[in-house]
Amino acid sequence: MKKLIVDIGNSIISFGVFNEDKLETRFDIPSNETYVAHIKDQLASFIKDKKLNTKEFDGGLISSVVPMFTISIKKAVKATFGIDVSVLDESFYENIEMVVDDRKEVGGDIVADVMAAKTIFGGPTLVIDLGTITKNIVLDANSKFIGVSFFPGVEACISAMRNNTALLPGFELDAKPEALLGNNTIDAMKSGVFYATFNGLKSLSEELDSKYHFSHKVLTGGNAKLFAPYLKDFIFDEDFVLKGINYLLKNRG
Repeated sequence: MKKLIVDIGNSIISFGVFNEDKLETRFDIPSNETYVAHIKDQLASFIKDKKLNTKEFDGGLISSVVPMFTISIKKAVKATFGIDVSVLDESFYENIEMVVDDRKEVGGDIVADVMAAKTIFGGPTLVIDLGTITKNIVLDANSKFIGVSFFPGVEACISAMRNNTALLPGFELDAKPEALLGNNTIDAMKSGVFYATFNGLKSLSEELDSKYHFSHKVLTGGNAKLFAPYLKDFIFDEDFVLKGINYLLKNRG
């Protein structure tokens, strides 16, 4: 039987169809109230477009870092797929070793990254998850999650400049700027966000690598595709979080 795996992030909501460990297809929508308000219609279209047989599904799991959307999506999945999906909580990862002050503070996306890294690679592994917040997640040689560092992601940087100044506009960063310097406002903002993020990723990953000597380094998250071509020593896997949530469900039994 198939499982529906859902990752509710701050920027994107992803739905993945898994048959055992294989991700067969996925569907993404922006994580905002407008899209969630029409989630039943969008899921119905997903089922139709991908020719999914809902009778082949017998459950799933939702990981959410946006609590206000969780119940709405759980109900929509029930209405369109006819299945009850669980919501990720500590009972799904009580056996995962973590060096943290409070396990309740660890977001579902981080737990999923840890579970995917632990299952696929073991340790020592670095996972950089480029979402609204960039997360640098470290597993030691024993596959124990020993810590994480955060810094603002691409959208957070753009939002900060737009919302905290009187004149700077918003924009989308969808490619590497050709020049380090811009000769107009938009190009200057794009250059600053891209190269500051890229050099931050490169410098921090090198410093962490010098201490933990990673066997594997993984790049995932909504903005990973933008930087993956320029970080050649990383494995790019845009489905890493969905895979981790699926492993958490299987691990629960």
